[in-house]
This record gives sequence, structure tokens and C-alpha cells, in this order.
Amino acid sequence: MIEAITAREVDHRGGQDWSGATLSQLACHIEARHHALLRHELSRLSALFDEVVHAHAEAVLHRIRELMSSCALSKQACPGFRALCDGLQALEAELHEHIHLENDILFPKAVAAAHSSGLT
Repeated sequence: MIEAITAREVDHRGGQDWSGATLSQLACHIEARHHALLRHELSRLSALFDEVVHAHAEAVLHRIRELMSSCALSKQACPGFRALCDGLQALEAELHEHIHLENDILFPKAVAAAHSSGLT
């Protein structure tokens, strides 16, 4: 069964037929070519994802600040408006802490751990 599958496998980019390769050669090729590419691309895409998420979080924080500027609470403000303003202030504080923990602590520790274990 494995021989039948590997006989049909062709590296479509280079046109190389791997059906005659030993298991060791094939495993080395897959590790060197495909796994290395995956590690690189996943790392690159992860960084892009983080940038997009944080850019979106920054936009959310900016919008919260805009909304908060209209939250100059007067004595006549209804309880619902006061609760909304309090909630927005709490959300902004939470987002600031979240971004700080990720950017200043988690990500640097994860990068250092990846470097020390040889993952990057």
C-alpha cells in the first residue's frame, strides 16, 4: 500500500519522483523542505496576525477614547449612560493591560524560549 502511494507521489514544483527514495531520504527531504518552510511561514504569519490583532485593538482603544470624550458625566446623566461610560473605562484599562502583558512580557519570553530551544 505504501509503495503504491509513494510511487504516485511527485514533487510537483521540481518534478522529482520520490518513489525510489529511501524512507530516510524522503524523511530528510520532507523535514528540510516542507517542515522548514512551514516553521518559517507559520512564524511569519503569526507575526502578521499579531500585528493585525494589535492594530485592531489600537483602533478599538482609539474609538473608546473618542466615546469617552463625550462621557463628561453631568448630574442629569441617566444610570444607563453612566454604566456605559464606566464599562468603557474598564474595557480600556483591560485592553491596555492585555496589550502590555502580551507585548512587553509574553511575546519576548516566548521568542527567548524559542531561540533557546532552537525553534527559530
